[in-house]
Amino acid sequence: MKSIKLLLFISLITFAVTSCKKDDSDAKDEELQSEYYFTYKVNGTTVTSTEFSALRGNEGDSKTFTLLASGKEGANPKFKFYFVENFIGIVLGLTIGADKTSGISFLEYTNNAGLLFTTENDNEGGSLSLFDVTYKKDGVAAGIFHGYVTSKNNDRVEITEGKFKVKFSN
Repeated sequence: MKSIKLLLFISLITFAVTSCKKDDSDAKDEELQSEYYFTYKVNGTTVTSTEFSALRGNEGDSKTFTLLASGKEGANPKFKFYFVENFIGIVLGLTIGADKTSGISFLEYTNNAGLLFTTENDNEGGSLSLFDVTYKKDGVAAGIFHGYVTSKNNDRVEITEGKFKVKFSN
C-alpha cells in the first residue's frame, strides 16, 4: 500500500512538473513576437497594432523619420508620426514635438470608424521621444509618445502610454 501511495505521489509530481514546463519552441516564438511592438491608449482604451514599421526618407536636404502602425492588412485604427529633422538630427534621446503650429512634424490617428485626428488641428499636440535609434535599413527605433489629436469637426482624443520598438523597413 505504501509503494502504491509513493508511486501515485511521484506520478502526480512528475505530471505537474511536465505540464507546467514550456516547450522551447513556444518560448522562442513568444520572444520573437514580443521583440518588436507598437501599443498605445486612446482615451484609456488600449490599441495594440499588428503591423508597424519605421521609414527613412529625405525632404530636400533634411532626413525624415516616419512611424506607421495599423491593424492587420492596414486596417483601422491607424497611427502615423512624421518628422523632418532639424539641426539636431535623428538621434538617441531626441524628443519631437508636434502641434498646430509646428508645420513640419505631425501625429495622425485614424479611429475604427475612419475619422482622422491630427496634431495639425490641436494647439497642445503631442510628443515622441526616441530611446533607441539606428537610422539605417533594418535598424531599430524605440521610444514613447503621448498627446492630443483633434479632428476637423473638433472632436478630440488623448493618446497616452504609447510605446514602440520597430525596425526600419527601408
